[in-house]
Amino acid sequence: MTEFLERLNKPKAIFALALLFTAGVACAVVRHELQERRLPDQATIKSVDLQAAEPDLASKIAPQKTSLYWDFGPRNIFQPPRPNIKVTGFFSVSASAESRIDVVRVTGSYVCVPDAPVGQIDVQFPAAWLSQLSGMSDNVKSKVVGGTHREMQITLKEAQKSEFRISLTLTMPLKGQTQIDFPEIILKNATTESGQITLTNTSSYDLKAAAVEKLEPTTGQSGTQAFKYSSHPYKLALALTKKQIIAKPPPPPDGGKNGPKTGVKQPPGPPQPPAPPEPPAPPEPPPFEVPFAFKGMVKMGKPTALLENKEDQKLKRYSVGDVVDGLTITAIYSTSVVVRDDKGNEYELQDAVRQKYDYE
Repeated sequence: MTEFLERLNKPKAIFALALLFTAGVACAVVRHELQERRLPDQATIKSVDLQAAEPDLASKIAPQKTSLYWDFGPRNIFQPPRPNIKVTGFFSVSASAESRIDVVRVTGSYVCVPDAPVGQIDVQFPAAWLSQLSGMSDNVKSKVVGGTHREMQITLKEAQKSEFRISLTLTMPLKGQTQIDFPEIILKNATTESGQITLTNTSSYDLKAAAVEKLEPTTGQSGTQAFKYSSHPYKLALALTKKQIIAKPPPPPDGGKNGPKTGVKQPPGPPQPPAPPEPPAPPEPPPFEVPFAFKGMVKMGKPTALLENKEDQKLKRYSVGDVVDGLTITAIYSTSVVVRDDKGNEYELQDAVRQKYDYE
């Protein structure tokens, strides 16, 4: 009888152990999938003092491929995989006096290229900054996390399957500060991200980088100071210098006709002859019109631009360096092409998608 009970309990014991092992593995998988989204705690590069340095690099920003630098955070394991999104950001920061209040403004846009339909974008930035969104958004939900950061959940009007653009403006009033930190804006859906930050001087303030982390110095379009980034987190401390506006003294009530010492009013002189009428302004020359239109970029080996002749509507592919109707192609991008005439003037032709969603 004892031997029979031992044979009966042995399969049950094995089954119980197998069930406990399976439950432990399932709990570990669910806990890993539902863990909180985290960024690296600290930068891997030391800060650099730029007070005595003036970067002078005539380089142009271009999207850069980088590795995955954060996970996708909490998600339902029964949902399909999230799409990969390559992001390029372009930002400009300036300070000015508006309605007796000094304000720092950050304007910029994200160019997003997904590999699958995207219907929602999640953005994070410091909570002290006020936001204004424009672009393809239909519904925006915002909340403050931990009292330090604000998270915005942006629902697009329709799922985007190809390149699209999201524009964002952040503002913060100044209260006598001489140095502030640039608000690091994080697009949480991005798989890879690169971009450029340009410092813009105004009639009220001059901006200069005081210290940076994980940023590469470059120059903006007008020779201003700028920085490129290819990963998060990064840091940019800005030194603000307010310009002194010297008011002109008011003119004397008599227009300066009385002498400075005697105060005796001088007799009026002879009347001035009427001024001759101004000649009519010459008519403005008609604006220059490029004789062809950009239809898109073809990636078959070397990138080429597909151009359409406006007279006969014929399509033809061209490469960088080709001359079309006296215009030389200097650069080809996914949504635009740049041409130059014999006088050095450059023109950028955009396709229909970028003309519709281009950020101004």
